[in-house]
Amino acid sequence: RILFPASKLGSTRHWSHCTLGSEFDVLDVELDELYASLDWLLRRQNRIEAKLSAIHLAEGGSVLYDLSSSYYCGEHCDLAQFGHSRDGKKGWPIIVYGLLANHQGCPVAVQVYAGNTADPKTMMDQVEKVRSRFNLTRVVMVGDRGSLTSTNIEKNQGISRCGMDWSFTGRKHWEVGQGGDIESLAVRSAAFGGDTIARLPRRTPDRLLESAFGG
Repeated sequence: RILFPASKLGSTRHWSHCTLGSEFDVLDVELDELYASLDWLLRRQNRIEAKLSAIHLAEGGSVLYDLSSSYYCGEHCDLAQFGHSRDGKKGWPIIVYGLLANHQGCPVAVQVYAGNTADPKTMMDQVEKVRSRFNLTRVVMVGDRGSLTSTNIEKNQGISRCGMDWSFTGRKHWEVGQGGDIESLAVRSAAFGGDTIARLPRRTPDRLLESAFGG
């Protein structure tokens, strides 16, 4: 799937042109069996993500978040709605999905949204996920300007008053002032487009931070 990304149907067709099918003994697998494997994976998603977060995320560290979308041609998906298409396909309903990763870009969790879901709404969901499901109380959330709005910052001030320290940064090279006790962080991630960096010095303000710009 990494070297030759394709749909489940496309993957079965590719097996006839390589040795993967025979090596993994899946040459006789039916397409419906592959679709059923997705149901199996979905039932275990929360448990898998919890284990990944325990390995790859840490208190005082950074959590990268970004959104993408895919257009939809079918007729029976409630999530397929008209919204901001990121793949340039105008006139088609889309689904939106958000990916959480650690500071190295290693995926930790993914969530699918209806195509008409606003970017800031998804960010609030991810903050709650990191807080309640992954049990992290001091993190730096890194995202683009579309998901980091003033409203989000104000809502999360309540989280800080409950004993949680949150800092939000944008995707460009940026340095923040003095104060606080979050450890020095330098974030470089291919997941957010190459040489984009967000840096917080050793002592940051005891408040939420919002970048004035983003990618």
